Amino acid sequence: MVNDSVVRVLGLETSCDETAAAVVVEQGNLTTRVWKIDSSVVASQVDIHRGVVEKALDDACTTWSALDAVAVTQGPGLVGSLLVGVAFAKTVSFSLEIPLLPVHHLVGHIESLFLENGNLPLPAVVLVVSGGHTNLYVVRELGDYAQVGRTRDDAAGEAFDKVAK
Repeated sequence: MVNDSVVRVLGLETSCDETAAAVVVEQGNLTTRVWKIDSSVVASQVDIHRGVVEKALDDACTTWSALDAVAVTQGPGLVGSLLVGVAFAKTVSFSLEIPLLPVHHLVGHIESLFLENGNLPLPAVVLVVSGGHTNLYVVRELGDYAQVGRTRDDAAGEAFDKVAK
């Protein structure tokens, strides 16, 4: 990659019973890089799942050939959902001859804060409350996460999901 380049990444999330796809763009050089979410599409029904990726590309006004990489949730999550997502991402990566970027599900939650809000003051404490997870992390810098606590029984995320429904 050239220092002043634009990098487009298709992100796929299939760790549970929903399918999500997004196109994220990095612009600038290594010191001034800025990430922008061009599209983010989530679907919860099987009939809708087929069009999630195409809608993400359409919403981002981009094409398959404009992608520079594919990121995909590698786990934790529901095995069947993960297998489908990883198989699809591998197929896209192979067919377009672009890198495949495996992402840990919980790291994705932490790093989504930076995607949505830009640079945040660090170090910070981050609470991940999602689905089957209630985890507390110290984030020293982007990519440096230390788990300092978690629940061992029912996760607060499951209760939150149930209340939200």
